Amino acid sequence: MQPIRIYPQYAIILTYDIKPGVHEHYFRWVTNDFLPAMQNRKLYMQHAWHVVGDNGQPERQIEFITEELDIIKRLIKDPSWKHLEDRLQTFTQNYTFRVVKYNGSFKI
Repeated sequence: MQPIRIYPQYAIILTYDIKPGVHEHYFRWVTNDFLPAMQNRKLYMQHAWHVVGDNGQPERQIEFITEELDIIKRLIKDPSWKHLEDRLQTFTQNYTFRVVKYNGSFKI
């Protein structure tokens, strides 16, 4: 399989804490359902960060990149996105969702 090559212009940044006691279920769902669903919509995970320690910031940050803003707009309008987002939030707390212009570096 060839790697996917894109020229990203936009990023979606999800930040959150994983609720205690659900790490295994969270990981299985993200790996088997969430990531493939995003990739099917032409949103590709570029970074997944896990912050250790209590610094007041969410412990997890995941970035999805895409070439077109319309891809993100379609995602947000798609009823299946609401289902994916709701399911993600069953495993998480302190959830945020942001769209930013891609600049190739870590975003806070």
